[in-house]
Amino acid sequence: MKPEWILPDYSRQEIELISKKTGIDINIISILFARGIKDEHEIHKFLFPELNNLHSPFLLHGIFDAIDRLKAAIKNNEKIAIFGDSDLDGITSLTIIYDLLVKFENRPLIRYPKGRESYGLSHEIIDEFINNKIDLVITVDSGIRDIQEIDYAKKHNIDFIITDHHEPDEDLPNAIIVNPKKDNCKYPFKELAGVGVVFKFVQAFLYSYTTSFNVNFVLIYENKITYDIINVRNGIVGYDYKIKKNDIIEFISIEINEDDYIILLNGEYSVLKSLIKSIYPEINISNIKKIASDYCNLDFENNDVMIDRLTKDFCIDKAHTLEEFGLYVKLFIELQWRDSKKIFSILQENAVLFTIGTIADIMPLIGENRDIIKYGLSVLKRGDGHVGIQSLIDKSKVSSRTISWDIAPLLNAPGRMGETDLTVNFFLEKDNVKIKYIIFEIHKINNDRKKRVASIVEKLKNNDSGIKLNDNIFFYMNEEIIDGLAGLIANRLADDMKKPVIIAAGTDGSIKGSARSYGNFDFLSHTLTIAHLFERLGGHAQAFGFTANQENIEEIINRINQSVADRFIPDKTIQIDAILDVNDINTLLIEKFSLLEPFGKKNETPVFISRQIKIEEFSSFGSTNNHGKFIINNSLQVIGWNMFDKMDSYYKVKKNVDLIYNLTQNEFLGKTSPRLILIDIDFSD
Repeated sequence: MKPEWILPDYSRQEIELISKKTGIDINIISILFARGIKDEHEIHKFLFPELNNLHSPFLLHGIFDAIDRLKAAIKNNEKIAIFGDSDLDGITSLTIIYDLLVKFENRPLIRYPKGRESYGLSHEIIDEFINNKIDLVITVDSGIRDIQEIDYAKKHNIDFIITDHHEPDEDLPNAIIVNPKKDNCKYPFKELAGVGVVFKFVQAFLYSYTTSFNVNFVLIYENKITYDIINVRNGIVGYDYKIKKNDIIEFISIEINEDDYIILLNGEYSVLKSLIKSIYPEINISNIKKIASDYCNLDFENNDVMIDRLTKDFCIDKAHTLEEFGLYVKLFIELQWRDSKKIFSILQENAVLFTIGTIADIMPLIGENRDIIKYGLSVLKRGDGHVGIQSLIDKSKVSSRTISWDIAPLLNAPGRMGETDLTVNFFLEKDNVKIKYIIFEIHKINNDRKKRVASIVEKLKNNDSGIKLNDNIFFYMNEEIIDGLAGLIANRLADDMKKPVIIAAGTDGSIKGSARSYGNFDFLSHTLTIAHLFERLGGHAQAFGFTANQENIEEIINRINQSVADRFIPDKTIQIDAILDVNDINTLLIEKFSLLEPFGKKNETPVFISRQIKIEEFSSFGSTNNHGKFIINNSLQVIGWNMFDKMDSYYKVKKNVDLIYNLTQNEFLGKTSPRLILIDIDFSD
């Protein structure tokens, strides 16, 4: 069945108006409109992310208890263990916590599933912690469903801090839990990866050592006849008042406490200071210009000079901040987070690890994920960040695509092949010579991984071996499959077969499997009703893993199949972002589209349509001639990966066509030229 093309539905006049008003290319505005981003302020927020748009980590439920418990463990020199998943999300999370504890002179025990061990904690792993006299375990990217194992550990006086992002069950472990998906967690952004939760935990933990921690700052902005007043505590904005100048004494007497810290944003500092001191003689009071001067080690002559300097340093788009008061608040909060340059440098490195782990875990690249990844990529592009990652990239070309296509598969390979130690050592090692040797070994493992996956996928695509239950789901189990490769195989097959896939590695008595959905179908929900049949079950809506007893597998698959059969509707549509005239396609235009990066889940590479295209030339390429290449508009290349037969059938008819495609830059012999990557094709009306 031919996919339905969904054209963007928006007003051309409205797009032209916003493009003219903002100076942003009309094609970029068109793409954002197609994706539901239409407000001018939201457009700028999306295209020009700022770190000060991030939510305070202190909004996470359990964060204060987690900070207090870890501080006590460090102070009392307790033995700490870190337990994480063996994928890149888990390993980058583990690295952040490990590096933090080493800085506090506490060298923790690290543990992750090895060999054929299943995902999550086990009684055997808990026994290791008991034997090593561990007092506190911090889980990363795991732990939210390990109820029995944590109960067992608690009986031996082991405490747990769980940092996780997986879906919680109704019953929760007996532990301090930091997970934005908890029902009672009011953290606004729910799509953090495991490394994102750890990033936030460490940010809050480090901030708790600053003099600003738990201090209530009252920010006062003087207008002609009023004062704008808000309070900020741990990066969280509280009350927001507009007070008439005649009422300021009453407000100070009633609303301000003696242990508050008053910050004047603008206005007559000496007058306001005298007024407040007449009521609270011992209260702390300062102004933002002095704070900024201390931070920059520079005496600013006035607030305008200060704003110009700070907005440039902090990459804040002052022209599109809604009001001056809001700009001052942004600057103050950013100064709070950057108060300690040593702490901020740690967060910079953590932003790079956040970037790797989040992209590798295929989390949505929107909201905070987009903001931090955009920053993490900028750190990498200037040659900073994790020393091992720097050795793997060309900093001038690094992007979300290079990480998801090159870096993540490479660094995930050892874990998939039962050699997780290599990747962990890569991230923890600081010596360049040792890192080069580790990378050499990882490349060897990755090449082996590629061959094995390709062989199994080809076998299953061209063969009816395995158990094909019906038209809606594919299940295959074989004892020769390495369980670490099951997810990769399932992912490839789901894309090819356009249906949910379950791949399992069979061993005596115990089966480990991975499932991947197709499109946006919530596959996990169809297993939760039979969770009692699994030994372990966890993951996300569209990708999950499990361990089950062999005698339950047939019932599990039958029940899932029965549940999915009536509900799975394959996605047979192609959503188009913008209509392009091929005459407008050039390298400069494609460069403009880089504003939309990083691309990934929920912010996919833009999809374009061009109509009434004449195909001037057609050829095949590839070892089996399965790829096709059109030449259009004199020299513009259109590449169709594995689409030779389809392209050939349209070329032979000699009629104009409509093309659906992505745009990329093609570099060859030192020259850069635009290239279209074909998605679909049809004859023009």
